[in-house]
Amino acid sequence: MRAETAGFSLAELLCVLAIIAILAAIALPRLGAQRDAAQHRQVRTQMLQFALAAEEHRLQRGGYAGMADGGKDTGAPGALWSAELPGGYALRISAAGADHYTLEARQGQALIARLGSNGERSYDFNGNGKIDAGENRWPK
Repeated sequence: MRAETAGFSLAELLCVLAIIAILAAIALPRLGAQRDAAQHRQVRTQMLQFALAAEEHRLQRGGYAGMADGGKDTGAPGALWSAELPGGYALRISAAGADHYTLEARQGQALIARLGSNGERSYDFNGNGKIDAGENRWPK
């Protein structure tokens, strides 16, 4: 008569490892996509908060000019807005004047989103690093 042994067989352990590997292969890409979407939402939120600061700047100084570093019209928002953004994103004022501004969010050289003082909201839906025709809104 054979003695009963406690534990799992090699085949059972390999089966469990295969199931875990399959679940991980399914879950990891989704988690990465969710992380990217959350970062994009945070960037858009920061852009809207910048818009509030820009309106305060306009009320105090009579226009949007001089909002960038060193009192320049274009460039990094500087003293007006210095929030760090996740994922290597950066805000940049690409145009500004007495009655208008355009704020861009970039990741490296890729343009992700744009916000204008006139209410323009653009977003790179297809991920090609630029705003194309038909991308004149933000995701919900």
